[in-house]
Amino acid sequence: MTLVLKNRSRVEILYDIISAAKPSSKKTHLMYKGNLSYQQLDLYLNFILKNGLLEERFIDETRLYFITQKGTEFLRLFEDMHNLITTVKSQDVEEVAAKSENRVMQTQSFVY
Repeated sequence: MTLVLKNRSRVEILYDIISAAKPSSKKTHLMYKGNLSYQQLDLYLNFILKNGLLEERFIDETRLYFITQKGTEFLRLFEDMHNLITTVKSQDVEEVAAKSENRVMQTQSFVY
């Protein structure tokens, strides 16, 4: 069996970081859940904060990140898009399998 590794897109990384902030998270938690280095997280986190997807708050001198309404909407839209693509992919696989089965049956009837 071959293990196929796929690099995540930037949008998938944003999704991982934002979803890790439910309901709130420290920066290290975002880093681990996003599977990113500290430097990578800083770049993405700056983008996320500037675009209002997460909010930074200090509670008892601890910096926490909270998901905003806009961030929640981003997660919902991403999940909808992912479900749509997954559905299309599974339909494509079923179509290809059906076509392959038809070809095999046509070949077998031709051979006999």
